[in-house]
Amino acid sequence: MYTYRALLHRSSDQVYRQMVRELRLTPAQQVQVRAVFKSTRARIAEARHDYEQRRHQMILDAYRQIRSDLDPAQQALLDRDFVSPELLAEVRDAGTVAPASDSSAPGTPAQ
Repeated sequence: MYTYRALLHRSSDQVYRQMVRELRLTPAQQVQVRAVFKSTRARIAEARHDYEQRRHQMILDAYRQIRSDLDPAQQALLDRDFVSPELLAEVRDAGTVAPASDSSAPGTPAQ
């Protein structure tokens, strides 16, 4: 017997096999349960994708908001020391953040 929480940490194939065995599903029920598992897996994948996109957008928004409150020297330090190169490239490619132009720019060693 598994608790609901324990079921969440098992693969859907493991849960399916246990359901077939312990619930003695008929072949028709097995087809239906498999279909439910398959559609649920697709919906969960879509939800994860949506979550990751929203999370990424929140990070971008926070970065832009913080950066807008800083002076140019602080912006350069923020970009160099606190932001991943991938995120920095993304916002620069989008044209929403101008490249830092002073000597504290990313890639320049701090003094």
